[in-house]
Amino acid sequence: MKGVVGVVGLGIMGGAMARNLTEAGWEVVGFDILAERRSEAEAAGVTVDKRWGPDRLQQEIASANAAKTRKR
Repeated sequence: MKGVVGVVGLGIMGGAMARNLTEAGWEVVGFDILAERRSEAEAAGVTVDKRWGPDRLQQEIASANAAKTRKR
């Protein structure tokens, strides 16, 4: 394992990046507000849980406006 990377946002872009990092030998800890995205990431080998403490953080948000307007 190369290290731990955190990915916030497991949608189209973040999910793909998380999967690629996992395949490249990184441990990936991810989070998304949508349960479906979290489940898809877990199925691809991404750790989705309450633990936080990655060595690096990669965040994918479609736009600044999306971050402000998305209902949780």
